[in-house]
Amino acid sequence: MSQKTLDVLKEDYLKHIQRFMSEAGNLFPHLTVFAESKEDNKPSIIHVPIPDDFLNDDESKDLFIDEIAPDMMIEIKKKFYPLGIAWASEAWVRTMDKNATEDDLKNYRDLPIKKEVVIVTIESKDQQQCIVYDIIRKGMKVNDEGDLSDIVELVEDINLKDMSPSTTGRFVGLYKKLNL
Repeated sequence: MSQKTLDVLKEDYLKHIQRFMSEAGNLFPHLTVFAESKEDNKPSIIHVPIPDDFLNDDESKDLFIDEIAPDMMIEIKKKFYPLGIAWASEAWVRTMDKNATEDDLKNYRDLPIKKEVVIVTIESKDQQQCIVYDIIRKGMKVNDEGDLSDIVELVEDINLKDMSPSTTGRFVGLYKKLNL
């Protein structure tokens, strides 16, 4: 698969995230593998929802990344050639002054939450990028199932556009961690 095809898959994926958030009002945490089918060489996008039980605390997140995700990739590699991986989740952002002290950094959870965002990291052999969308909640609506859901608009945070090289965390570096 060419870089151009991978770029089209990533663009389609980002459009899907935006559409899903605007329709559902929220986003389930998930991994997405960009791949090529071994059967017919067609480009593929594989979504893997991550159950909330694996995101409750550091121990369960480590279990997912260290044990479950590698086993999942073994199964995916049986039918696909993985070319890239993405992680997407809603998150809360806290900010601190550039001149923050080491104590400030240690106590970051004491900082007030500034905003709600969707964070998407996309990684391939040659690239790592992080895209952050501010979540703008505009009220409520009744969805097709008759349930209430938020009316949401996602706005890319251009101030965080260049943070990819410094992005860290257990869900960053998955391309290498999972031996894709």
